[in-house]
Amino acid sequence: IEMPYGPQTLWPDHCIQGSLGSDFHSGLAWTRAELVIRKGFRPEIDSYSAFFENDHATPTGLAGYLKERGIDRLTLVGLATDFCVAFSALDAVKHGFHTT
Repeated sequence: IEMPYGPQTLWPDHCIQGSLGSDFHSGLAWTRAELVIRKGFRPEIDSYSAFFENDHATPTGLAGYLKERGIDRLTLVGLATDFCVAFSALDAVKHGFHTT
């Protein structure tokens, strides 16, 4: 479909807020994390990158958080390497992070 920010692929429902599919893996001690980035929760805009919503203008705050802590090297992993991981990697490089 066409959105104000450009074409948008419609995906099957997944990671629906409040559902089991959106939960962190039970073996992950995520409550020890200093920051959890929430993305993809705005109904009017999709989100692939960990750094920006799909309009490429609405930041998630991740870049500023990492830079304030002096982090300059990132290793990205995930299931959707052709979308979420790839978009995040490209945005990380644009922000000047050494990215793998």
